[in-house]
Amino acid sequence: MSANTLLRLCSLLLVAVVAGASAASVRAKTSLVVAVVPLNQGMKDLLSDKLVERVTCKQACASTSSLRIRPRVARKLGFKGVKANQWFEIGKNRARLPAGKPTKVPFTLSTQAKKLLPKARNGLQLIGIVSAVSVKNRSVTGGADWVFTCKWRRS
Repeated sequence: MSANTLLRLCSLLLVAVVAGASAASVRAKTSLVVAVVPLNQGMKDLLSDKLVERVTCKQACASTSSLRIRPRVARKLGFKGVKANQWFEIGKNRARLPAGKPTKVPFTLSTQAKKLLPKARNGLQLIGIVSAVSVKNRSVTGGADWVFTCKWRRS
């Protein structure tokens, strides 16, 4: 591959990444499950258990999601039981989803998270880990991940 062709390919890739970054949500895809997090959500939504992800399964499925923060941030906020290099779970959700229908699924925060997250004055970077299992055929599984920065909305 010539240097000129490589430069064109990198330019196209950069345009695709920039164009995708301007979307109104964070999206993660796999063969069975798609998870979308609307970007208009903030820390108030998170703290009141109103932070949602929109999950769609291609087949009827059982979905489980984990909401996590960086271990360094978790320790700084005062969470107990934080392990180095392992994102710390602050909330989760479970849902049974019909095939092909986008469903809003809210996260439920842990008691410790509800107490300590208000200390995050600048917001948080969250990671969502979604796993799904088909209801009809338990051997069909899928997963998706997303990253979302949840900020305080200033009035």
